[in-house]
Amino acid sequence: MGAAGVRGGVAPGAEAKSIAGEIAALDRARRAVASGDAGGALSALERYRAQFPRGVLQQEASVLRIEALSKAGQRGRARELARSFERAHPSSPHLERIRALTAGERDERTR
Repeated sequence: MGAAGVRGGVAPGAEAKSIAGEIAALDRARRAVASGDAGGALSALERYRAQFPRGVLQQEASVLRIEALSKAGQRGRARELARSFERAHPSSPHLERIRALTAGERDERTR
């Protein structure tokens, strides 16, 4: 294949396959969170991180991780990750969701 068929060193078909794989991996984590299986979601997210260390859906994975940690009772870790995310991505469209996920924990601390 010539250079014209490769974008950024990745063939277009491989890039689409990679994104499809990322979506599938995050969908597994999302289903686990939705079914109340926070541990399963965290395991799926660890597999995602290992399989796609430079994936294009890292922010989405972080949001899911924050939600799973919160549902697993690891609220301190969820808040820590949320603060780190906000510092790294101050204009992310995911911040509203992250703030909503961690708002309950803030309320609990002030009681």
